[in-house]
Amino acid sequence: MAAVDGLVSGLNTSSIISQLVQLDAAPQDRLKTAVTTAQKASTGYQAVNTKMLALKTAAEALTKAGGWSPTSVSSTSTSVVATSSGTALTGSTSFTVDQLAANRSLLSQDGWADTTSGTASAGAFSVLDAQGKVLANFDSSTSTLGQIVTEINGSAANTAVRAAAVKTADGSYRLQLTATSSGTAGNFTLKSHNGTPPTVGSTVSVDDGYATEFTELSAAKDAVLNLVKGSTSDATKVVSSTNTFADVMPGVTLTVSATTSDYVTVSANAAPDKVADSVKALVDAANAALAEIANQSKAGAIGANGTVTGAGALRGDTTLRQLQSQVVSAVTYALAGGASAGSMGIQSTKEGTLTFDRTKFLEAYADDPDGVREKLAPTSVDPTSGGEGVVERLLKVAEGASSSSGSLTKAAKGRDDAVKELNDRIAEWDDRLELKRERYQKYYSRLETMLGSLQSQSSWLSGQLANL
Repeated sequence: MAAVDGLVSGLNTSSIISQLVQLDAAPQDRLKTAVTTAQKASTGYQAVNTKMLALKTAAEALTKAGGWSPTSVSSTSTSVVATSSGTALTGSTSFTVDQLAANRSLLSQDGWADTTSGTASAGAFSVLDAQGKVLANFDSSTSTLGQIVTEINGSAANTAVRAAAVKTADGSYRLQLTATSSGTAGNFTLKSHNGTPPTVGSTVSVDDGYATEFTELSAAKDAVLNLVKGSTSDATKVVSSTNTFADVMPGVTLTVSATTSDYVTVSANAAPDKVADSVKALVDAANAALAEIANQSKAGAIGANGTVTGAGALRGDTTLRQLQSQVVSAVTYALAGGASAGSMGIQSTKEGTLTFDRTKFLEAYADDPDGVREKLAPTSVDPTSGGEGVVERLLKVAEGASSSSGSLTKAAKGRDDAVKELNDRIAEWDDRLELKRERYQKYYSRLETMLGSLQSQSSWLSGQLANL
């Protein structure tokens, strides 16, 4: 029902009804405030959880043996790029690069006038892979060049060879076949349907009505490293179907781009600085988590009127306080044998954060790398040991907070569930307030009608009195 302003009473009925509905909506407003608070709390938990997941990742890296045995690799040649998985065994090796890997590529000698009409006398062929499996068939006496290319490239069995129509001169096209993989493993052959393989060469002619001559643009070649310069013995050679060699030295990958006449030396050396970087990353991740906890749970300032300003979304939250204590305790509690993390450069501060003394850590690591590793991360030495160092403790805290059943995950879900329930209640109040508005409108409409009737009676009485 539309609002009726006071035509008789002179009252601003619409304004009165709106104010009454606004007063009635006070409980709904409180629900909306509760939704905003719950949403901020959920966002706060999620922000802390993101930092705890980063802490988990940093800790996991140091629970593995590879996190404590990183190496740096180098090469004496720019044409040989060496990379390390981070766990390569130390050492060095020298070799020459005798050959680069190459894909086989053939070009037909017979030509076609174009790709859409006419044929060539190239005969009927099958394309076979290195194991003799037929990849595609074509017949140049009945198919156009375009059809042959489509037949070869469209064969479901063929992923090893690509065909292309190549224009070598006006009115002259040739068929090029190229292996998709380099090395002898990607080699392919041609076989005539009459059993005679097409000749591959640049001078031999074959004219039996079924076969044709192909020029070999490049042969299928494996890349070859030679550990003994100039040696012809296969025992001294390292072979790869590509220009990448994996694990020539355990954990070291080599990529070659040119042959060499002189020896290239590749070395893998221990990199304690990388261990220090990993430990620093762990401490940094823990501090980032502590900083986010402090930000979300900060108390703020209480004004003279009792209003709190500058507080975090999770002011005074018990879950965050416990989590903060657990992170710091993971570092301060004694390690195996009564050792302290502080002796290896990791300490807590009075402000509730952590510090990492890189120099102190490297000194301790240089003196006893195995001892430092076993105290800070015993599971990296023996995954079944069940021991707990700083690394395992921090990992346990992070997993306990961020897993699917973790404290932060459950707390955030609790707030999200509360938001859903509150929104349902707010929707119910929308219906309730609309009913109240309709009742107020009906009330004031009746009131105006009654006032109008009274006004008419008053006018009639006044008229009667005037007549007397």
